[in-house]
Amino acid sequence: MDIKTESSDAEPARGKWGDIRRGVILTLPMLVVFGPIGATFGVIAVEAGMSPFQTILMSFVVYTGAAQLAAIQLLIFDAPLVTIYLTTLVINFRYLVLSATLAPHLSTFGFLPRLFYGLQLTDASFAIHVSRFAKAPPRRVEVFTTNIFAHIIWVVGTSIGVLAGSAVPDPTQFGIDFAMPAMFIALAIPLIKSKAEVAVAITSGVAAIGFNAIGFQHWTILAATAVAMTVAFGAIRWKRA
Repeated sequence: MDIKTESSDAEPARGKWGDIRRGVILTLPMLVVFGPIGATFGVIAVEAGMSPFQTILMSFVVYTGAAQLAAIQLLIFDAPLVTIYLTTLVINFRYLVLSATLAPHLSTFGFLPRLFYGLQLTDASFAIHVSRFAKAPPRRVEVFTTNIFAHIIWVVGTSIGVLAGSAVPDPTQFGIDFAMPAMFIALAIPLIKSKAEVAVAITSGVAAIGFNAIGFQHWTILAATAVAMTVAFGAIRWKRA
C-alpha cells in the first residue's frame, strides 16, 4: 500500500522516514518497562539452568514477558511440560481479546502483514495502537516500526540480563513494574467519552481487583474482560431500547 494513501485529515502527511521516526518515538516509553523486565527475565532464566542462547532465543521467539517468567518459575519447580504449555496458553488467552479489538482497524492489511502483526502483539503495543487507531487509520510503516523496535528492546534487555547476571537489580524495587499499568491508564482515559464507557471502565477495574483478590491468578484478566463485555452489551441494549 502506498504510504500517502494512509494519511488522513487527523494526521499531517509524512513520508516513510517520518513514519519510522514517529514509530520509534511512540516506543520510547517501553524502554522503561521492556528493558528492566527483559533483563530480569534473562537473569532468572540463566539461574534456572537455561543457556544464554536458549534464553535469548526464547525472548526472540516467544516474546511475552508474563508467560516467559511463569514458564521459568515452573521450570525451576520441575513442572511437567504439559503444565508449562497450558499455563502459558492461559496467560496468553488475553491476546484473543486484544487482537479482536484491533482487527477491524487492520482490514486493509494483507494476510501476512496481519499475521506478522499478531506475532508481535504485546500489552504495550496494544495500548499504543488502540489509542492511535481511534484517532486515524493505521500507518503501516509506523505500526511495524513500533512493533519491531519494541521487540528489539525486549531482546536487548534479555541479553543484558544474561550478560550482567545478578548485577541486574530487581525492577520492583523501583516501582518499575507499575509502569505498564500506568501506561494503559494514561492511554485509556482519553478513549472514555460516554457514560456507558465509564461504566465499563469502572466495572472492569473493580472486577480485575476482585478476581485477583479471591485467587483467580492468570484467569483474572479474562474473567474481568467477560464481566466488562457483559456490562457493555447490556449498556448497548439499554441505549437502543
